[in-house]
Amino acid sequence: MALQLQQEVISTLKKVDGDIRRFAACLDKAKMSKTVEDTDIENSEELQTLNNQLRQHRDEVRKLMTSSGTPTQKKMKKDVNASNASKKLADARQRIEHELRRFQEYESCLATKAISVASPTSTG
Repeated sequence: MALQLQQEVISTLKKVDGDIRRFAACLDKAKMSKTVEDTDIENSEELQTLNNQLRQHRDEVRKLMTSSGTPTQKKMKKDVNASNASKKLADARQRIEHELRRFQEYESCLATKAISVASPTSTG
């Protein structure tokens, strides 16, 4: 059972790492656009899809952290791999949370740009 859990953790961490890299690259590309109109629709859709995947990964990481449990002192001495896996899962969750915050900031900035474009100030 422990081996199966360890394999699931490794598999999940690989998926998380790949999706975070793709998400970060996509978000950086989206941030390069100067205006709302310049934003590539295809890139925006991919960004939204990746955002949803990161949310799913976050839930999966939480589940894995819960199922692995907090090891006791005796168990930690015997099973250093479990402790290492817990640290990697916690790190992955922090990275996911960081990217999700970056996406929220990007969306806020984009909404602000859209509002300023839609309602220009008149000095008339």
